[in-house]
Amino acid sequence: FTTPTGHLVTGLAAIWLPSDDDTLKLMLGRAYRIPSIYELSDQDNGFSFKDGTNIGPETIYTGELEYRRRLPDFFGDNQAIFTGYVNRVSDLLTYVVSETINVDGVVNVPDPLWTLGAEGELRHVSADGLLLSAQYSYQRTRLNDPLGDEVVPNSPEHTGAVWAVVPLAERGALKWAARCAFD
Repeated sequence: FTTPTGHLVTGLAAIWLPSDDDTLKLMLGRAYRIPSIYELSDQDNGFSFKDGTNIGPETIYTGELEYRRRLPDFFGDNQAIFTGYVNRVSDLLTYVVSETINVDGVVNVPDPLWTLGAEGELRHVSADGLLLSAQYSYQRTRLNDPLGDEVVPNSPEHTGAVWAVVPLAERGALKWAARCAFD
């Protein structure tokens, strides 16, 4: 669909079920993020921002291939999930840091931001609704060239998590979740 700002948001998915235990998904998408009012406004409450009317929205294109395999039953439903993905962000909004003040303003980065990644997850759901999962991801985020050397700060290459969701009421009406992650 088209948004009030004239940007087209699209998504496409194809799902193939080669067997009762296997699922293959291909997902493609395009989305955007318009600048926030904070990014667009000229404020001076401890920071000095330039007028942000010359900045535009970020746009992201995504592609993802996911394979799910149902594993033999062992006290519930067990799955192995493997995913590969690529993302391309154009006109990324970022803060320009000045030497004399904390933040000087917000600009669109002209260079594309690329992320290539893969992840794996093992998931168990018991008959009474307990969900346990362990997940590992590797991603490579770079400016200009997804295989280049322009590393993007604060984009860890290795991440992982273990988590549990415990039902506290019948039929899953109330659940408690805990997640432990590492980067």
